Amino acid sequence: MRRRGTSLVELMVVMSACVVVLTLSAELIHRAMHIQSRTTAVISAERSAQRLAAAFRRDVQDATQQLDGADDATLLRFEVGSEEIEYRKDGPTIERQVSREETVHAKEQFVFPQELNVRIDELSNGLIKLSLESSMDVSGRDGPETPSQAFVTPVHLEATAVLGKNARFVATGSDEVSP
Repeated sequence: MRRRGTSLVELMVVMSACVVVLTLSAELIHRAMHIQSRTTAVISAERSAQRLAAAFRRDVQDATQQLDGADDATLLRFEVGSEEIEYRKDGPTIERQVSREETVHAKEQFVFPQELNVRIDELSNGLIKLSLESSMDVSGRDGPETPSQAFVTPVHLEATAVLGKNARFVATGSDEVSP
């Protein structure tokens, strides 16, 4: 006699196999999404660091003089032609602000994924170095963790430029009046 249909045991075995396959697939998708978000954070930090380095070098080389910082959050202040350019640190963000006659004309933010250690050094006569490095302290979430246990996006930047290297070109270019 031929049997038509399946027994309850066969159905349970097939369903158990499907649950195992779906669980493994979900874990694989979760890991792939986690790796993708880590990669996006690293690429974003790298782009911010490259933009900051380019702006810093350009501003230092175009500056006619370095000014004193207005407060503790101010990293650097430069005079570039008739403009004043200021770099400020606010947590994991560094802001570049362009002012003319006490009026802010432009702001640009360089956002990093975590707190940074920022250092400005004047190495020699007019040579200025900006150093950024990730803070490796990841404690404070649900207890102390080591960097190997929690993902920290690495940021390391060193940008150097000579103060006033292009200052005469900027000064002569800013005096021209357009028709």
